Amino acid sequence: MVDPDITDLQKKAEHFESQYNTIKKEFKDFIETTRKNEELKKKDLQADQAKKLLVIADSLCRMMNSSINPSCDAVREVHENYHLNIEGMYQQVLSSGKLTPIDPQPGTIFDDTLHMAVGLEYNNKYPEDTIFSVVRRGYLRESQLIRPAEVIISKKPREPLPLQKPGMVTSIFNRIFPNRQKFDAIAHDIDQLAHRESEHVTRLEKEIAELEKKIEQNEEEIHDLSQIITEQADIQGQLEDDIQKMKDDLCTLTTYVREFERCISIRLHNNSLNLVEQMPRYQDPYQPGE
Repeated sequence: MVDPDITDLQKKAEHFESQYNTIKKEFKDFIETTRKNEELKKKDLQADQAKKLLVIADSLCRMMNSSINPSCDAVREVHENYHLNIEGMYQQVLSSGKLTPIDPQPGTIFDDTLHMAVGLEYNNKYPEDTIFSVVRRGYLRESQLIRPAEVIISKKPREPLPLQKPGMVTSIFNRIFPNRQKFDAIAHDIDQLAHRESEHVTRLEKEIAELEKKIEQNEEEIHDLSQIITEQADIQGQLEDDIQKMKDDLCTLTTYVREFERCISIRLHNNSLNLVEQMPRYQDPYQPGE
């Protein structure tokens, strides 16, 4: 018959073992989450450091893009050496920050993940909705976008209103009243000005709409970041509470295990004594009986 105390101790041991495995798994998950959070923090810090380098990179870009027309070979050579030195410094800044410039060529298709539209240019040189020019370079750091490239978008211009040829009656009327033709020309010029003004207004409305859209996106990103920061703070507090609880549970588990080992040792010792006492005593057959 199994001793009830031993059965109870076995159940407690199984319960503590299950609790220990659960705590071990939670602690492993906590370590993994902490490692991932540390990696994210490290990337954020590296991105912040890279953003500080963008001021220097922008200044060097402006210096490289400045051009003069030297009048003699000596000045031209000095100017070329100056540009080479500036370009070398620019490459050093990119290398130190592990930055890759985003500098799309004119005619490149607009990519909203890498480019940010800051203006429109109506022309026939480049296709619709392609990049007309780059206002400021963007940068990547190990496939992470640090800043999008600010670009001008190409748009097709509107077709001008065609001039209508005057009819016979109008021609005769213009000969009789020559000033009327001047008035018509003035009216046509006014129409052209109104048409251009309408184009400018349309362009400004589109630019304002795009800016409002960008502002709204930035506000949403700021709101999302605030929520993420708040959630991380809550998670950090919960993790600290869980760690403290795990420490307390481990202490309790250690105490129970030691008590269990002590009880088992006492039980085994008592069983050994009982077995010894129950063994028949050995009697020498040659010893005379009393």
